[in-house]
This record gives sequence, C-alpha cells and structure tokens, in this order.
Amino acid sequence: SLDVVTFYKDSKLADRWGEQYCGYNGDGNWPGCEGRPQLVIPAASAVLNFKTGSASEVLWGYKCTVRGMSPQDVYPPGLSALPHFAQLVQLKMVGMKALRSCLERHAWLAPHALSLVRGLVESALSPAPATPVQPIVTHQSVTTMYESSHPYENSLEVYTPISFPGATRLSIVFDEQSRTELNCDFITFYTDSTHSTIVPDTCNYTGGKDGGTSNWPGMQGRPPLVIERDSIEMFFRTDGSVNDWGWRMYVTAEYSSGSTESSGPDGRPTRGQNLGPAAAAARCFYLQQYLLDGPDSVPAFSEADAELYERKAPSERCAMYVDVADQDEVLIAHSMQRA
Repeated sequence: SLDVVTFYKDSKLADRWGEQYCGYNGDGNWPGCEGRPQLVIPAASAVLNFKTGSASEVLWGYKCTVRGMSPQDVYPPGLSALPHFAQLVQLKMVGMKALRSCLERHAWLAPHALSLVRGLVESALSPAPATPVQPIVTHQSVTTMYESSHPYENSLEVYTPISFPGATRLSIVFDEQSRTELNCDFITFYTDSTHSTIVPDTCNYTGGKDGGTSNWPGMQGRPPLVIERDSIEMFFRTDGSVNDWGWRMYVTAEYSSGSTESSGPDGRPTRGQNLGPAAAAARCFYLQQYLLDGPDSVPAFSEADAELYERKAPSERCAMYVDVADQDEVLIAHSMQRA
C-alpha cells in the first residue's frame, strides 16, 4: 500500500514500533481492530508518521486513540482498630500511671513495688498483638474505563457493578464521542445492587444523537459527576429502535490521604492501637528514675533517649528499663526515704 501509518521511536525515523499499518474494507492490519491486539509502546514518547502516495484515490483515513499509562502503587485502606487490642494497651498505660501515683503518695511501697516492675515494664514494652497491613499511599487514585459496544444494540437492560473498596469518592467523565437517542437510551446510577435508590443528585444521562442535546458529565464544559461512595451500580437501557455510537466513561476512584493506623515495632502500620515503643519507654524511664532517686527532679525522657531506645534490638529493649528490679531493696528504700 502507498498510504501507511508508522510509529517511530524518535524523530530520526529510523527505528519503529510494530509494523507499518494500512488497509481498508477488512483487508488491513490496524492494531485493535477486528480482534487484533492493541499496539503497546513501552516508551514515554513516539513519533507517528502518516505517509500517502500520489494515487488519486482518497479514502476516509484513520483514527487512533492513544492512552498513556503511568505505573503507580495503589494500596487498600488501612484496617480499623480492633477494640480488644486498644483496650489492652489502655490497661498497660493505666497500670503504669497507677503504680507511679501510688509511689508518689506512699513512699514506703517502693521496696514492695520492685517485684512488679519487671513484669510491668516487659508488658508495656512488648508490642501489642497486631496484624501488619499495607499503608495508604497519600493522594492516590486509579482510573478504569467502561464502555458500550459501538454502536450499541437495541432493547438492552444491562446492570454493571462499579466497585472500588475503600475509595472516598468516584469521579465520572464521559468521552466526547458519547451519543445515544435522547431520553430513549440512557444510563442511570443506583446506590447498590437492589436498584431501589438512585444515587442522590444524579439523573438519567442521555442524548447527543445527530449533534442534539445531551447531559453527559465531563463533556462540553460540564463538570465530572462526583459520587461520594466507593461502589455504585450502573444501568444502561435502550429501546427497540434507533441507536448511535454509544458511550464510553472513565471512573476515577480517589483514596483518602493519610492513615490513622499506628506503627508496630518494625515501623509498619498495624491493626489495633499501640502504645508505641518510644512512649512506653518514656514511661518506664520515668518509673525507673523515680524508684532510684525519688520524686525530686526526675529528668525528662529526651529525644536522645528515644533514639537510643529505637536503635536497640527488640530483644534488648526491655533490659534497658528493668535493671531497677535487680537493685538492692535497701538502696531503693533509702532513696525513697530521702524524699
């Protein structure tokens, strides 16, 4: 053929992607037509070259759709806190606060408290039972295309579930080519598979045949249709006569930024609220210093202390704060009497 389309790797027009594409009336090799696979170009750019010969015959030409794909990691939302794990952590904190409060009021309890310190500190510093989960990537979204056949068939009643678990909203935009018979062939969005409730603030989307009136979201300056849900059910209905090109829509699921998940000992988000290793270490540090030196001018748990704690292997962390349990009871009692 004298009229060909070629995709070159760069402006030098030396190396190309795929073949030279041409043909008509079913006698061609156009990618994506008549069951042939799409042409996939593993590059950020290419040069499309259309070359025609000098023959006098002029045909319709060609039309191609190019979609750029950017790889991105899309993570599911974090799991909600498990109440019994959160309660366990709360009990740990209450236990440490209660012991400190008793020692502040009754110094004579210090020698007797030594037997509790090791177990309490080890419990406070041990990680709460937790299941690691993937973190939420901030400002993340994923777009999926849905479309009818072109042209679409008559007498259709088709329900299509659209679901993106964990998404905060769905943004819907229709392709500029979307056209149906006005008010006879339309799309409706339902809240769920019972088809009993239409998504609030939506209507039947239809029209555009022969350049007529239409109301497709995202076309001709109209804003996208934004639905504050993570799943809906789409209904496409056509009558028994007259059709057109059909419709194509792009649904973008948006995931909320940030996460309320707490971090486990290895830094990964966990399911269930954790006291946090540095916070637990700070409370144990205070308790240790209180038992050794009494309530006068107990030093604060500094950032340097926290960094030292974080550098310790998990198996060594408890040992940093249970030494007090091995001290001589007389020495501890004497320290407390000074107060």
